[in-house]
Amino acid sequence: MTPVQLATLNYWKQKYPAQFAQALAASGVAGFGQTSTFNDIMSNLTSVLTSYGQYRVASQIADSGNAANRNVLALPGSGTTGTTNWILYGGIALVALVAIGIFMKKRK
Repeated sequence: MTPVQLATLNYWKQKYPAQFAQALAASGVAGFGQTSTFNDIMSNLTSVLTSYGQYRVASQIADSGNAANRNVLALPGSGTTGTTNWILYGGIALVALVAIGIFMKKRK
């Protein structure tokens, strides 16, 4: 299991300990092992939360599991929206500067 997969499992284990224990029991896993074990645990955790009606969380778990398989740490609140906000602010600032430049040019 890669460090990213382990970090992903630990995150969800801390966030939903009871459901994580159910997912481990359903996987028949005593401890952590290889990638197939990671996928089994994540899919069972998704199934457990879906059965409780937690569809949004189940979707986040599936997304973070898929990202971890690509060796990318993508957890909810891990900073991906912060980057988007800075790109948005930069775009707004650029448009404002262009508008000010056009306005100043017309005044002359």
